Amino acid sequence: QHSEVERPRIVLRPREETLDRRSRSRTWSLSQSKERKKKKKKEKEKEKEKKKKEKKKGKEKEKEKEKEKETEKEKDKDREKKKHRKGKNSESSEEIVFQGRTYNVSSEREVRSPPNKRTPLAVKTCLLEPSAEPNALVPSPGVMVVYKPSHWTVTTSEPGRERKWKRHGAPDLQDWLKKYHGEEFPFLWNDWRSGCVHRLDVQTSGPLLVALDDRAFQELRQGMHRQTWYKEYLALVHGAIPVDKCCGILKYPLKTGVQHSGGVGWITEVHPEGQYSETRYEALTAYWRRTIRGASHRYTLVRCRIVTGRTHQIRVHLKQLAKDCNLPQQGIVGDYKYLSSWQVTLDKDIVDRVWLHAYRLHFPELARSPQQQRLNVTSPPPGELTAALNRLNVDQQLTDQYAALAKANSPMIPQEAFPR
Repeated sequence: QHSEVERPRIVLRPREETLDRRSRSRTWSLSQSKERKKKKKKEKEKEKEKKKKEKKKGKEKEKEKEKEKETEKEKDKDREKKKHRKGKNSESSEEIVFQGRTYNVSSEREVRSPPNKRTPLAVKTCLLEPSAEPNALVPSPGVMVVYKPSHWTVTTSEPGRERKWKRHGAPDLQDWLKKYHGEEFPFLWNDWRSGCVHRLDVQTSGPLLVALDDRAFQELRQGMHRQTWYKEYLALVHGAIPVDKCCGILKYPLKTGVQHSGGVGWITEVHPEGQYSETRYEALTAYWRRTIRGASHRYTLVRCRIVTGRTHQIRVHLKQLAKDCNLPQQGIVGDYKYLSSWQVTLDKDIVDRVWLHAYRLHFPELARSPQQQRLNVTSPPPGELTAALNRLNVDQQLTDQYAALAKANSPMIPQEAFPR
């Protein structure tokens, strides 16, 4: 006989009880999530209140500090006034010279220096000789000044477009920098602009500023955009500028676009929707020349300062000035882009390039330099430009009228020895 095995009893609960249990568990979990959310909200509100209180405290502290500074300044002023009065009346007063001013103070009390004021920077002059090939000098740590001859290219456009419009046979200044100074300054190889902070047109000669490391490049670019530089050019234009317009400020808006009429590169024009542009100019010398047919052709040597650096700014501004003066020929001598081809061929009897030269470049030294000086770089015109002036005759009477009017009305800094 086999014993009966007791099997476990399976109790089946009704469906209502199971549903009731599930609903209870759900309500319990929902109540817990609501409580958590409430706690989080309370914590966030407390944090916001703390931040507001901290801000209020910080503002109150700043106000208290400002009040303390104002009271200290007032006390200092009162002390200086008392010392000044006592120094005048008492026999023991002393005279102290500080930043070009004299102060009378008594010898018994301590001397307080007057508040610091911005003093003009000391000037360091550099002469950059013109030559057929580039030459360089390093007047300050982190900065190199290079002489760019005519017909040398400088590209400062984006890497994808820097070789798009390069003229055949024209040597590249950046290649010269890498070849002769790349070992000493590796930044010239690493930077796609080879440290060139600005550029000059292909046929324009003069000094060019080159940064020798990334920090110097950024600082020099900021100084250029803040207009702390002084850039002055010499240009020989067609026609005799009238005496009443021999100096002034040109503010023609300029618009630059791609040249369409079979030309190469950019073309700039005066346009009402163009960018703001400012050029200051002064007529220096009036010239004349007898042509083959016996007529006399007039020229004017002008010095210009560009406040804004637009493409072909001087060339287009001087052309528009000639239009306003109703001159027969309008533009710079030898300008292949803004003169007629017939006039350019005639100008080749005088000079075989654009008569435009960067004469002076002034800029402050970098912050790292021990002596905070202002560097004034001067580069006289090269031989081909002075030879072109020697082929012309000077109109002394008109030149004297230019000089007399420029003394009172010229917007330029006083001139030095210019070629006449």
